[in-house]
Amino acid sequence: MVANKVVVEHDGTQPLQQAKDHDAWKYITGGMHSREFGIFVSGALAGVTSKTLTAPIETVRTRLIVGVGPHSITGSIRDIIQKTGWRGLWRGNGINALRSAPIQAIELSVYESVKKSIYSAHKRWGVDGPPQVNVLGQVVVYPLLYASPSMIAGAVAGVVSTVSCYPLEVLKDRFTVHTGAYKSIWHAFGKIVHEEGMGAMYRGLLPTLIGLVPYSASYYFLYDTLTREYRTFTKKKQLDSVETLFIGAFAGLASSAVTFPLEVARKRLMVGAVAGRRTPRNFGQTLKIILEEEGVRGFYRGIAASCLKVMPASGLSWMCYEKCKEVLHVDTQQS
Repeated sequence: MVANKVVVEHDGTQPLQQAKDHDAWKYITGGMHSREFGIFVSGALAGVTSKTLTAPIETVRTRLIVGVGPHSITGSIRDIIQKTGWRGLWRGNGINALRSAPIQAIELSVYESVKKSIYSAHKRWGVDGPPQVNVLGQVVVYPLLYASPSMIAGAVAGVVSTVSCYPLEVLKDRFTVHTGAYKSIWHAFGKIVHEEGMGAMYRGLLPTLIGLVPYSASYYFLYDTLTREYRTFTKKKQLDSVETLFIGAFAGLASSAVTFPLEVARKRLMVGAVAGRRTPRNFGQTLKIILEEEGVRGFYRGIAASCLKVMPASGLSWMCYEKCKEVLHVDTQQS
C-alpha cells in the first residue's frame, strides 16, 4: 500500500523571509564582533568602573569647587558622613555612572574613529601629496598635515561626547551639591526645567567647551605620545595594567591642572546659587563674581581634591579600557 503524497504549495515568500531574517541576524552578530562595537563597550565599562571607584573623591571635589561646607578635604568628608552617612559619599553616583557610560563610550569611539581617519589621510597624502588651499592668492599646504592626529581626535571626541550627554552632568552636580532637594533623577529633571527652564540643563555648556577643547586635545595627545614613547623605550608591544594606569594618571593630571580655573567657573555656573551667593547669569559674570568674592585663589579652590580625583579616575579609565579591548580582541594601534 502506497501512502498518498501530500504536496504543500507556497509562493516562495517563506524561504525569502527566512533568508532576510538570517541576513539581519548575521548583520547584528557581525556588528557585535566589529572593532567599533568593541571600542564602544570598552569605553562604557571603563567609564562606569573609574567613576564608581572615585565617586567619593568626586563628591568632595564638587563641593569644594562650588563652595559648599568646610574648605578642606577631611572636613568635607566628615561633614558629609555626619549629615548623610557613608552612603553620602556616593550620592549622585547612579547619575554619574549613567552619565559616564555613554560619555566614555561616545568619546573613545569618536576618538579612535577620527584618529584612524587622520592616519589614513596622512598615508594618502604621503603618496599623492598633501591637499592645498588658496589663502589670499597664496597656495599653502593644508594645516592638518602638521597637526597631531591624537590631538585633533581628542578635541573632536571631547566636544561630541560633552554636547551629547551634558544634561546628565548638570543633574549629577545638582544631586551632589543640593542634598535632599531632589528625590530621583526624573524629579530633579522636572523641577529644574519647571523652575529654571530647559536652558538650565545646558547652563555652563559654552565655558565647558572652551575649557574642554584644550583639555581633551592635550589629554589624548599626552596619553598617546607617552604610550608610544614608552613602548619605544622599553621595546614593548603591549603595556601592562600598572604601566597604563600611571601613564593615564599623569596625562589626566597635567591636562587638568592647565584648565582648572575654567572648570571652577563652569561648575559654579551649572549649580546656580549656593550658600547665599549671587547666581551668575553667564560665564563672564561667573568669573567676575569669583574674582570679587574670593580673589585669584578662588579659581583654584578644590584643586587638591581635583588632583586626587583626576589621577586615579584617568588612570583607572585607561587601564580598564585597554584591558577590555584586549579581552574583546580590539586592535586600534596605528602604524
